[in-house]
Amino acid sequence: MNKTLRRILNGAGSLARDIIEYLREAHEMNAEVCFSATFGARPGRGYYKKQSVYNTFARLHRQGYLKREKRAGKVFYKLPEVVRKELQVFDRLSLRHRSSASWDRRWRLVSFDIPETQRKYRDTLRWKLKRLGLKQFQQSIWVTPYPLEDNFQQIIVEGGLQNCVLIIDTDRIPNASKWKRHFRLIRNP
Repeated sequence: MNKTLRRILNGAGSLARDIIEYLREAHEMNAEVCFSATFGARPGRGYYKKQSVYNTFARLHRQGYLKREKRAGKVFYKLPEVVRKELQVFDRLSLRHRSSASWDRRWRLVSFDIPETQRKYRDTLRWKLKRLGLKQFQQSIWVTPYPLEDNFQQIIVEGGLQNCVLIIDTDRIPNASKWKRHFRLIRNP
């Protein structure tokens, strides 16, 4: 996923995020309406300045996150299809692991060797592993005590990475007590 878009989406309360999230639901908006009502008033948080709204729309358009169309003398903004697809990926990547109460006494190791030609997928996979709370066990090996979400397998398949990613489900790992403490599966003595 694009790092800038990921940063925007993780920026809670930012104008750029508000615009993208609004367009995600509304599909398009008229520039005149959005500058006055939609982003002017923010319940409990004051108002965005009109110039800030204009600048943010212009920046998002320049960066390719918004598409601008003129119809009947009015300007409309919408999300390009590429951005919509990245937002869907972001939604899938935003899941979190279950709590330590649901540990089934098994460890999941994820190992990958993804070629440089598929760097985008490698970066997405690494980011997904971090988001799910996995920790780096060794170089290109990540560990978690929790089952991996179903959509994790889907991302591997969509990226054509089945031959590059290995998932090991085991009941033993080296230095298990360290990892149990790290994941708060046992209390520190």
